[in-house]
Amino acid sequence: MNPWIARNLIYRPAQAIRGEKISEYMAAVRAFNSLPYHKMAEIQWFKLVRLIEFAYKNNAYYRELYDKHGVDPKKISNFNDFAKLPLLLKSEIKEKHERMISAGRWKLSHRKTSGSTGTPLKFVKDIEALAYMNAVMHDVYSWHGINIGDRQARIWAIPNEPRRKLSIFFRDLLQNRIRLNSFDVSDDTSRRFYRRLLRFKPAFLYGVPSYILDFGRRLKRLGFDPSACGFKVIIVTGEILYKEQAEEIKEMFRCPLANEYGTTECGIIAFTCTKGNLHLMNHNLYVEIIDPQTGREVAGGETGEIVLTELHAYSMPFIRYRLGDRAVRKPGKCECGLELPMLAHVEGRLEDMITTPEGKKVAGGMLYYTLVKGIQQFKAYQRAIDRLEILIVRAPDFSDKILSDLYSQWRRYLGENMKIEVKFVDHIPADRSGKFRYFVPEIELDYVAKSANPEKSASDNP
Repeated sequence: MNPWIARNLIYRPAQAIRGEKISEYMAAVRAFNSLPYHKMAEIQWFKLVRLIEFAYKNNAYYRELYDKHGVDPKKISNFNDFAKLPLLLKSEIKEKHERMISAGRWKLSHRKTSGSTGTPLKFVKDIEALAYMNAVMHDVYSWHGINIGDRQARIWAIPNEPRRKLSIFFRDLLQNRIRLNSFDVSDDTSRRFYRRLLRFKPAFLYGVPSYILDFGRRLKRLGFDPSACGFKVIIVTGEILYKEQAEEIKEMFRCPLANEYGTTECGIIAFTCTKGNLHLMNHNLYVEIIDPQTGREVAGGETGEIVLTELHAYSMPFIRYRLGDRAVRKPGKCECGLELPMLAHVEGRLEDMITTPEGKKVAGGMLYYTLVKGIQQFKAYQRAIDRLEILIVRAPDFSDKILSDLYSQWRRYLGENMKIEVKFVDHIPADRSGKFRYFVPEIELDYVAKSANPEKSASDNP
């Protein structure tokens, strides 16, 4: 479909019918992003105060929560006061979903997460919150020359249910995109999708990095040139992006790569600019990075847990929402000219830690950095505190020496008391969500639960 038709005759009329003021909000986002940081902070503070006061007056969950902790919204006078508010946990959303919907007449969209780490999280979004999420998305895509209505390609899941399949078919058609089912990536499907890409000529490719990498490798093995796709940019999301993955994808497809870090609940959290830095979306979110044990903000350069407040979500506010993801801030200013704060990198979920029998915590990403040579695909499960099971799809150059070297590296990280069992398989399927998790812990991580709230409660407010 011609991008002009998709943009002006389908997308914009559809948004107008829904009542989403995308163009107006995109202008507001761009104006905000052009400001110096201290002005951004002033606007964020105004939005935070307005959100907290609204939630206290109109939301049963937050009113009860703040009364319980002795919080008076009118006495929250700075960001330090705000940081003493109780954290919002996913378990609370699951248990008290109905009480978290604010009083009033809302046009609501009922949504849920993919459930890749367990039970899906159900929540609602109002039209304004959705419009801001979309405005932020379209703005950051424009950093890389992608406009509303441009042709796109996706490597993403297609569910098996006939009704959902049909729904996705029409959504892809109306949104000017084609898709390779991430549940069915093979040599045959990759060959057919490659030929569709050459005919369709999408401006960008969007998907989970592990599947985009697999697709590119298959094309090369089949004798095709991935760079012939001619993408302006590849946007990856849904998984932790490792440096080696990024470099290989850029090399194969000969185009820039942008990392989209976000959540289904609150939209894009951070996005890569043209200089390769991961900027936080401060117009729509207030982002804290805290020590999960104390609840205090960590220093720059230190790893902490991300806590989100969505600034335009009123029908179901997400105030100090604890994601469980770990990240590191990057100090300084970006060469792109934006003063939006930056993340150095996202390290994955608190739950994505291998716990040794001695109590040591090792990032699950360690597996990605060791399982490189001779490995086509892998997935690890921690079955018990002292047992790690690793599934491996071997590449043609795999050898006994590679396996011996792997065991030596794992012992260095995990110690002698961790039993490591390797199983060789022909194929490792995707998770039910269509994403791919390299490491799945199956043990109780009570150290996370015990640190659910800050060391000081909101009752300590001056």
